[in-house]
Amino acid sequence: MYVCHCNVVSDHTIRAVIADGARDVGDVTDACRAGGNCGGCVPAIEDLLAEAAAAVREPALVGLRQAARRRLAGGGPFVPVPVVVRPAAL
Repeated sequence: MYVCHCNVVSDHTIRAVIADGARDVGDVTDACRAGGNCGGCVPAIEDLLAEAAAAVREPALVGLRQAARRRLAGGGPFVPVPVVVRPAAL
């Protein structure tokens, strides 16, 4: 979805800019021009920044697949283990 209609910038682009290190609206504007004209999208940009900050503070909110990819990319101790569920003996 487009967040900044003036400069035709999507939420995907803004999320990518945030992932690349943007920490405030000014950083986002410098990177992709969102928020640089009328300012109507600034609250939405602030929401996306807050969402990213919350995901960093609350790793439990990050999906399991995403967490696993981060661990594997970082060379962490994550080793996938197959889980076998067997019916209980009667």
